[in-house]
Amino acid sequence: MADIDCLGLSELDASLIYAMLGEFIGCTAICFFGCGSSMKFDPEAPFYMFSVALTFGLMYTVCTFMFADMSDAHFNPAITAGLMIINETKVLRGALYIVMHLFGCCLGVLLLLCVTPFDRERKFFYRNYTLGYTAPSEYITATQALLIETLVTFMLMLTILLTMRTSNSSVRLFAPFAIGSIFIAGITAFGSNTGGSFNPARSFAPALFARHWNDHWVYWLGPTLGSVVAAFLYKCIFKSAIEEGEELEEEDVMDKPNDEVAKSGEKGSKERRGEEKKL
Repeated sequence: MADIDCLGLSELDASLIYAMLGEFIGCTAICFFGCGSSMKFDPEAPFYMFSVALTFGLMYTVCTFMFADMSDAHFNPAITAGLMIINETKVLRGALYIVMHLFGCCLGVLLLLCVTPFDRERKFFYRNYTLGYTAPSEYITATQALLIETLVTFMLMLTILLTMRTSNSSVRLFAPFAIGSIFIAGITAFGSNTGGSFNPARSFAPALFARHWNDHWVYWLGPTLGSVVAAFLYKCIFKSAIEEGEELEEEDVMDKPNDEVAKSGEKGSKERRGEEKKL
């Protein structure tokens, strides 16, 4: 029974289907809008990395608001892998999520192909633009790109764990904004160096359709490594601290009614003594 629970076979119900659909739709939207914002059709038109960062950040924020209650809003195989490692997400659910991430991102890029101009030869799958694929800049090495993707995804994973997995409703309310802000900051700072992926599925789909696999391993190893390290840090240090803080808050809440009863009792006894003196 323990092994079955570890795999998460008990979660095979309708809610899992809804969660998978949420992950699929979220990844489709993120790739369609995000990768679309990074495509440049007019060579003379200016290109602004911040507009790409803002598009991705907004889409992650919106999709997290939409599907957080349904699926926990992963939209990222690296995040799912980290949560599986620390048993916050069951193996079966995590594996199905990752499949949905890949198919969702591929559909997003395929839809992008449907609404963008053909090349001169009118070949559907052969375009003369990037489809938003990510690749390390010629000015940095693959190792440097790996470090960038690892560090930013590390911060992303910590942000997700510390804002979405807390009993503090005020913090949870602003979690989608915090997650979106990490993408805005990361892509603005490092988009010109690595393309600013921080998500293996987001890099896989454009690479598949654009047939561009140069240093593609960076976008799988880096985000996964950063996510797993952050997940272990959360489990070993931050999770216990958060739980202790929540226990103290619960104790304070339990003590408040007792204090109020005691105060009301003292007030009542003082009033009775005052009445006795008058008599």
